[in-house]
Formats: sequence, structure tokens, C-alpha cells
Amino acid sequence: MSEMEIAAALLPWLGLSFPGFCCLDPVSEPGGDPPPKLVVHITVDQLRGDVPVRMRHRFPPGGFRRLFDGLHYANAHFRHATTYTAAGHATLFTGADPRQHGLVGNNWRDRRTGERVYCVEDPNYVWVGTSTRKEHAGTSPANLLVNTYGDELVLSNGGRSRVFSVSIKDRGAILPAGRRGKAFWYDSQTGRFVSSTYYFESLPSWAEEWNQAGKAEAYRDQAWELSRPRASYLWGEQDDREAERPFRHMGKTFPHPLAGKEPQDLFAALPFSPMGDALTLDFARELVRRERLGSSDATDLLAISLSATDYIGHAWGPNSLEAEDQLLRLDRQLAALFDFLDREIGLSRILIVLSADHGVDASPEFRNQSAGRTDLAGRHQPQQFLDVGNQALRKHFSLQAEENLVVAFWNPGLYFDETRIRALKLNLKEAEDVVAKAVASLPGIEVALSHHRLLAGEEQTNPEVGMMARSFHARRSGNVLLIQTPFWYLYHRPQRYAAMHGSPYRYDTHVPIFLLGPGIASRTVYRRVGPESLAATLAGYLALPWPSAADSTLLKEVFPAGNQSWLPDR
Repeated sequence: MSEMEIAAALLPWLGLSFPGFCCLDPVSEPGGDPPPKLVVHITVDQLRGDVPVRMRHRFPPGGFRRLFDGLHYANAHFRHATTYTAAGHATLFTGADPRQHGLVGNNWRDRRTGERVYCVEDPNYVWVGTSTRKEHAGTSPANLLVNTYGDELVLSNGGRSRVFSVSIKDRGAILPAGRRGKAFWYDSQTGRFVSSTYYFESLPSWAEEWNQAGKAEAYRDQAWELSRPRASYLWGEQDDREAERPFRHMGKTFPHPLAGKEPQDLFAALPFSPMGDALTLDFARELVRRERLGSSDATDLLAISLSATDYIGHAWGPNSLEAEDQLLRLDRQLAALFDFLDREIGLSRILIVLSADHGVDASPEFRNQSAGRTDLAGRHQPQQFLDVGNQALRKHFSLQAEENLVVAFWNPGLYFDETRIRALKLNLKEAEDVVAKAVASLPGIEVALSHHRLLAGEEQTNPEVGMMARSFHARRSGNVLLIQTPFWYLYHRPQRYAAMHGSPYRYDTHVPIFLLGPGIASRTVYRRVGPESLAATLAGYLALPWPSAADSTLLKEVFPAGNQSWLPDR
């Protein structure tokens, strides 16, 4: 069924007649639910899908429990293997896989220049609102190859709808904003929320006023302390464990100091605490007020990516006292946000969506300790991949000892010096197969996949390989792509964090999906669904064309009872 037919099928619910429907705003029937004035699309970075369910009985009313009163998909899994921040955010808002939207990881290697490419870098646009200048700091959505449902929203009515996006992370703000929205993110060197010249020549006056108020600086004399009595925590007696990798001066145990020796240490530490989300939400509330979101006759979109759960999970691990306190605090922060939105606009006029960009696994040390073993999990040393790959190439092609043709690793791929390979007149495909075979023999590597075989569609041997194929982009993916054995830590800096994500396994693919808003019935759905369905579903809900590369089935429970016969199995 075409998008026009899909939208037409929704018209009776939306109160529209067919002629010219794509140019009109949704209007409710008398006595029916009006379309939302505002969509608030929240992404909780690294929130695994089982966590809200497991913590539900410990949450007071108003936050997650309010979301449970809406529609909850309890078995949502990404279908791509590269479960990283950039890939997940892009998929949530475009409905596409990394092979289509192009965000194969947070970083990749430019085959032409040999340089690292950061997922949202763009030297054509500099940051505004700060004097910070650092490598890869110019940013825009240029590396996102397809559009978002927010882009379609703006295009649907000539720009009367507005899209804004806020996050601690630049990639967490820029990718949801798409090409038509406005993005703000946190500068960890100054404690300010900033943007780039892609969006603004200078920050809006209200954003500059918020920065001048010194909201981050206000935490200088504070510490991150437990929000409840220690005895009430599941992990209360496990506050100092071997695997923890706390940020700089913050330490392994509570209370965690926020300020360090240098003035800027405070600003860099705040994202590794619940205060990072507090700042994000405070800025988002100011944005709603000053931009008067939800006040016109067109639907607006506010995307909020909350990053503290990810920072904390990486530093102390998801099975830690720090992660537990973060989730309890996040619940109260969400409750405060929902109360604010109710006062400002009215929750009956708002669609709230909450999901995550990926899950997370426990630290390998925790896995081994819990299993009473030393070999269940481990930490990969990427330099070993380069060494083993280069040794195999030198032996296979009888090369000189100084030849190093495998030159970089960016999750999940090994990159070759293709210029040198051409100069030596070597067969690139053969080189990829040689390295893949050598690296696949290492402990903790489940499979190593050659670029040329993925490009030809040959490597479809198991579900995980199929998921990697959805993550593969011919120009951006490495020459050899790696899938680690379950529970193994794979990151280019093996000792930086306690825990990591990025695999095709359930602990990394499982995320929650909540929807609460007009016309959406309260229920929990247990069948397996994909977060990639959100973008097309929200487009359908708002009577928009699907984003250009959206490729999914719809979440049929979102739509009014009796209007489901038209839903395509696509």
C-alpha cells in the first residue's frame, strides 16, 4: 500500500477530506481526539529494555509509571549490529538501517584522506555560543544520508511546524534534528549549551541568557550523593568494584565530587552524573517556554536525548550503585518534565515517546565474577587485530617486515591502507580474506567479515551476520568487520570504560518503547518489534509521508481501533 493510501486511510480519524490532504494540518472531528500540539520524543541513551520493567515497582507515580499508563512495547530490538549512539539515534528518527542512513558507527575512516571521520563533523560549520575550538568540532547533519520524520513534519506545512533537539552529546542532538530542525548540545569545556552555524549565526538570545545564568557553575560546590538511604539500594553494599573506570577525579565510591583541580573539570564531570540530565532538561524547559512550542495550530517536535545513563553505565557499569541511583533520579526528572509540560501545554495535547538508542552489557569482569570463571568474557586489544592482520598479510604476500597495511580500527571495522595496497599491486579482496581469516582465529571473535563479501551479499550465515549486513555501508565500513563473542568488550580504547555496547546480541539490541498521547490506548505489547518502526509510525500518526528510507512494519497499536485493516506488512 502506498504512503498516500496509508495517509488517506487515516483521514476519517484525523477529520480530513481526501483532496489536498497532504497540504493540510490534521484537524479533529467534533468530539474526537485533536492532533497533538507537541511531540516530545525522548531518547534515554543506553537504557536497556528490561530496566524500566525491572525497576517499575520502585518508581513513584509520575515518571516511568506514567508512561506505563500508555502504550508499552516490552520486546523491542534493533535489527542492526552496530548498536552505537549515532546509529541508534539515526535509526529512531529515520526508520532506516545504518546501511541506508550511513551512520555505521560513531567514527569511521575516510578512505580518500585516511583521516578519522566523526559521525556529525562538518568543517563547513563552526560551533556558536562558545569559544571552544577542538578537533572535529565543526558539526552538522551532513553525514546523515536520509531524512527524518521531523523533516517531513516541517515540509508538510511550509515550515509552520518547528523541530528542536537537545542533548549533552552533539550527535544525540544533531541526528534527531535532521536537516530541518535546530539542535543544541553541551560544551563540556565551558558548561554551556551551544549549536553550530548550520543552525544559527549566533545563539538565540534566550539560550545565551540561559548560559549566562551559570546553571552548570552552580554545581561547583556540590557532590553527587545518593538520593535515598543506602540500605534501600540493590547495589548499596557494592560501591567499590575492580572493573569501575570512574571519570578522572570522581572516584569509585559515593559521594562523587563534581569539581576537580582545574576549573573546567566540573563541566567535564557533569555528564557523568545525573546532573547532566538535569541541565539538559532545564535547557529543554526553557526552550519550550521561550520558543512557545505547542502554541500554534501546527504540531511541533522536541527531541530530547538524555545522556547521563550512558556516561554512568560506561564509567561504573550498568550493574552498579551509580547506575541504580541514576535511574531513580531519572524517573523523578521525567516526572518533573511531564508536570511542566502539563502546566505549560496540557498532557492531553502532547504525544510523549520514549525509547533508547541501544542497550548495554555488564563489564567483562562482572560477567566472569558472576559465573565463577575467568574466561567467559574479556577485553579485546585492538592493536592485536592490527598486528595479527599485518603479520598474515606479510606472510601471505611475502612483504617486507616494515609493511603495515592494516592501519586503523574503528568499531567494528579494520581499515586498510588501500593506497599502499594499490601501489604494491596486491589484490584487495584477497587481502581482506587473509586478514578476516587471521583475526577470526583470535579468542573472543565470533566472526570476521570481508568488505567485498558483504558488498556482494555473500556473508549471510547466521542472524548476527545478517544484522551486520544491515550495518554495512560500502563507502564507510571497514575492510574487515568484526563481531565479538558474547560478553566480550570491543572498543578502540580497551581500558577506558567499565562496560560497553555495540554488539548484535540481545543485551545491546533490547530497548524500551513507550507512547503516551491522544488516541493511544493503554496496553503492553510483548511481540517482538523494531525501534526502526517508530519513524514511519509517527509519520502515519501525524498524517505525514514516511521518511525517505523508512523500511519497517508499523506499530499498529498506535492507531485508532477499527483503522487497522489498511496497515501494510512492509
